[in-house]
Amino acid sequence: MIARNSGLRWDEVKDILKRCCTRIDDVGNEYDANGHSEQYGYGRLGASKAVQLAVPPTPKYAVLHEARQDVAIQDHKTSKIRVEVGDTRALKVVVIHVDIEHTYIGDLVVKVKTPSGAAVTLHNRAGGTTNNLRQTYDSVNAPGLAAFIGTIQTGTWILEVKDTATADKGKIVRFGVELAL
Repeated sequence: MIARNSGLRWDEVKDILKRCCTRIDDVGNEYDANGHSEQYGYGRLGASKAVQLAVPPTPKYAVLHEARQDVAIQDHKTSKIRVEVGDTRALKVVVIHVDIEHTYIGDLVVKVKTPSGAAVTLHNRAGGTTNNLRQTYDSVNAPGLAAFIGTIQTGTWILEVKDTATADKGKIVRFGVELAL
């Protein structure tokens, strides 16, 4: 179940496990109105059905807002790029797309700021001498993004890239905010 949907909360897992069971000895009518039996619990666990129920629902509406613009990244400075989001529905999924050309990504701290002012660190000086950062962030590899599920984030999203060292330069090429509503 978790492999199919790593974003499941404990209460959602519990609910799926209840719903995937088949009753044992249904004739004895030992199940209460909630489907629970003192003797059999919720019944026989259907593992295949549990995995099927764990698949996240496909959002009915998804949109990608993006900015493609070369924004210079200078030593010991913070560079920013903005994307305007006009959607006024609650978020079901948030995915951030980042494309940065840089000669040493171990110098970089990358954050996304939402219209509500909350910030999530996406990249924190990892990668050492690796060149370029082309990454997609979601609630699995950037758990802080999960906090925005169920909220409305209309307005300006900002990608901040801070270069924390000397000698290497680069640029922000693309910043995308993909929202499923």
